[in-house]
Amino acid sequence: MSLLINPREAGKLKLKIYRNSPGSDARIQDLRLAHIPQSVRVQFGNELVEITDDTFQPAARESYIENFAVTEQSYQQYDASWIHLVLQKGRLFNKERPDIPVLYDRGRFQLVAIDPDEASKLFNSDVCFSIRPLNNQAVVFNERSGMERMPQIPPAEKEIVDSVDINHFFTVLERLVGFQNRHSLSNNYL
Repeated sequence: MSLLINPREAGKLKLKIYRNSPGSDARIQDLRLAHIPQSVRVQFGNELVEITDDTFQPAARESYIENFAVTEQSYQQYDASWIHLVLQKGRLFNKERPDIPVLYDRGRFQLVAIDPDEASKLFNSDVCFSIRPLNNQAVVFNERSGMERMPQIPPAEKEIVDSVDINHFFTVLERLVGFQNRHSLSNNYL
């Protein structure tokens, strides 16, 4: 699905960035999935980027918007068809194409303004970066709390892990890292 904004009728392009307010239990994915005509919403971890034409005024905003901190940016020179998603290794796209303006930056993941014809030439053009059109309600990446990432150890394996003598483990580890040279044909091989 491409951007829903009609570029021929667009005024200024508006980016709103929503982030959970401290102490709020609002969920960014609920905001992402809420239907707002004439807009595109894309989730980047704990932030949501909403792209609209600033001439569009929704009849009513969601009541839970107040649970989010909002940053707003407007761009007169671009229309919605210019907004593309960049996925890159490190900052290789930015080094290769410093002329392309970055509108939203999450490190490896960015929203950039690039002419659609030029962007089509760069789609998956290099192994170090790719540029893609935006899809409404896309999730570029998700962030989970540390507790969600912790795997549950099955009881049988937990018993084995708990039986390891930590002092013996560190003695063996220190011996392994203490070798001067691990190449078996060298003079210092132990």
